[in-house]
Amino acid sequence: MSICGIVAEYNPFHEGHAYQISEIKRQGAKEVIVVMSSSFVQRGEVAILPPRVRAKAALLGGADLVLAMPVLFS
Repeated sequence: MSICGIVAEYNPFHEGHAYQISEIKRQGAKEVIVVMSSSFVQRGEVAILPPRVRAKAALLGGADLVLAMPVLFS
């Protein structure tokens, strides 16, 4: 079983992100795990949508698991 990990902020999740996940799976990954920044994104801004909304969008977009990145690391 191959697993692929993505570090993302999905601020917001869009078609390009869904395409990335589908391409990763098309190329052979069985599972896609996303580590996503929470309330503050990687650029230091406040996220435009709550983490739960962005995580749900990622799951609906093909991710198999979404984990929250601690704010100190994003």
